Amino acid sequence: MLNFCLNCGNDEIGKSKFCFHCGSEITDIDPVHIFSSDTLLDSRYKIISLLREVPPFVRDSTSHIYKIQYLLEKSPGGIVYIAEDIRFKNMCLVKELVFNYEKTNVKEYTETLRNKIKIFSNIRHPSVPAVVNYFVQKGRHYLVMDYFKGKSLQEILEEEGKPGIAQKNVISWAMQILDLLDYVHNQNIVYRNISPHIIMIKDSDKRIILLDVYLPSPDGTDTGKRLLPAGKYSAPEELKGSFSVRTDLFSLGATMYYLLTGREENFTEGKIKPLKDVLPGVHPSLDRIINTCLAFDPEKRYPSASYMKKELFKTSRIEVKKAEEEKKSEEEKSEKKTLSCEYRVKEEVKDEISHTHPGSIVEEINIPHKKTGNIVKISFAFLIFISIISFCLIINRYMIQNMFNDGVMNFKKAIDGKKTYCTSLGKLGYKTSTGDYKKAIDDLHDCIKRKENHYQAYYMIGHAFYDLYEIGLLRSEFEHIPLTPSSENLNKAIENYKKALFYNPHCPEASYYLARCYYHLGDMEKSREELNITGEICSNFSSEKKILWSDKINSAKKSFFYFDVSSVTMDELKSYVIVEFINETDVTFFLEFKGKDVQSISVLPQRSLSKNLKAGEYIYTVNFRDTSFQDKVNFKIKESYRLNLKEIHDTFVNPDL
Repeated sequence: MLNFCLNCGNDEIGKSKFCFHCGSEITDIDPVHIFSSDTLLDSRYKIISLLREVPPFVRDSTSHIYKIQYLLEKSPGGIVYIAEDIRFKNMCLVKELVFNYEKTNVKEYTETLRNKIKIFSNIRHPSVPAVVNYFVQKGRHYLVMDYFKGKSLQEILEEEGKPGIAQKNVISWAMQILDLLDYVHNQNIVYRNISPHIIMIKDSDKRIILLDVYLPSPDGTDTGKRLLPAGKYSAPEELKGSFSVRTDLFSLGATMYYLLTGREENFTEGKIKPLKDVLPGVHPSLDRIINTCLAFDPEKRYPSASYMKKELFKTSRIEVKKAEEEKKSEEEKSEKKTLSCEYRVKEEVKDEISHTHPGSIVEEINIPHKKTGNIVKISFAFLIFISIISFCLIINRYMIQNMFNDGVMNFKKAIDGKKTYCTSLGKLGYKTSTGDYKKAIDDLHDCIKRKENHYQAYYMIGHAFYDLYEIGLLRSEFEHIPLTPSSENLNKAIENYKKALFYNPHCPEASYYLARCYYHLGDMEKSREELNITGEICSNFSSEKKILWSDKINSAKKSFFYFDVSSVTMDELKSYVIVEFINETDVTFFLEFKGKDVQSISVLPQRSLSKNLKAGEYIYTVNFRDTSFQDKVNFKIKESYRLNLKEIHDTFVNPDL
């Protein structure tokens, strides 16, 4: 039996069979095996099946080790199951983390593993399944993640590849992956080993999601927050244990190459056939981007995911324009072919008449000259076409306006229902308001189907999703239940505000409320950046409108923490700065600073605390009550800083629709 607790790390066990700190049973480590259906883990998660379908030649094998090896190849680092959470009656993914305990300092690695899982559990992005629980049973470690239905890009390639996937689809998927990489790279996380097997397309909204959470092997040389093992889509430098954000861009480039061509090359060793030789029809810009990603020297690759995303966005615009031109060219060829057939038929009719009737009859028929006839026909057809198009445009515009008006009316009803719910302190229910918001979203989606660049509709949909998030907060308050509102509505609001800004970059309302959504997600850095963008948009407004928006932005900025800065002349500080924390509340604040230095700080109620930190840029996380948020600060040499810790509130101005 082990002499410490695998769940919490406590080594003051003695001869007890249970941990005094967390109450977990002290047991030996069970060997790895594949669970059958209906097995209950942690008295809560009932196994339904393996996530990966096992082929017959593996399923029928008598070797238990062979089955486990096959599953670990498909999901490095662990075996993933589909399970049912019998407490909340919903589906989830349960991953058993598999590593060789015999070659590992179990206590040290267990502590490292918990820290890594804590980092992953803080990731909140629509393209990553959220980690919702972690537990230890009989010495084995398990992660619980959100469940979704979908297909991997590998499965899509096998079903639809001819032999590869269309360029526009690959570009669209890569743009979504780059959005995720930009997010995790800004948190100093290198994802590693991006491959078609772990990239999924959800059935519900057809969005990209990276399946599974990968953690480093215990005997590896990983440091910091680099979380994933290398694989066949990995960069050459990973063979030497070296990796950076450019490593992820190599893996993405290798994945794009494979999806476009359907050919698996030796990416890690650099033995790759030029893409234009394998796929002659590839767009030159896309060929250049993938070649840059697959450069053997990391310094020759793109410096960041955001930089590559900008380059890929330009190519996506070119691809769309090319497709439109090809469609137009095919329509013109078809029209010419039709006119040619009509003329040929007319000449045959004329010859037939001349052959069977006297010449005078042919003269009376007087068939017009072929050029004149064609011009008349084309002109007449063009006039009819213009008339039909004009009529359709008028009808379409009328229908778009009606759909938008219906969406706005349902939105107003929903707001009235929300006000009634607030004034009654939750007694009159929230379902009427929720139903009206969903009707408004459906109406506005119908509007967008007819006019894709309708930025006002995207803006209103963003507001509807944000209000649904607020209703979740109100329910928690009025019904006195520990209900944590889902961030799903916030992420959908962010997505629609971004689309509104894409079609109208000069819309300050969308930028302002996008900052508000980031604020509620706890990403203070992005929220503050977006508010600065709002200010830039409003800089060209008239004086009266500029003052109005300036007041709104200044009101929102009161929602954040700010460090008070003063100079210090003490030479003995050298490269350090003094940071003073003052807790003005009746609860304990917990802060974690990561950058040039790593510090975990707790400040008791109505107390102050001073710390010396190395100068430089830090990402810091604040936790108090049920609130957690993240922000960025840059400490400069020979300066002191004071942070007043207080209750923070959303001081953004509500929309005037």
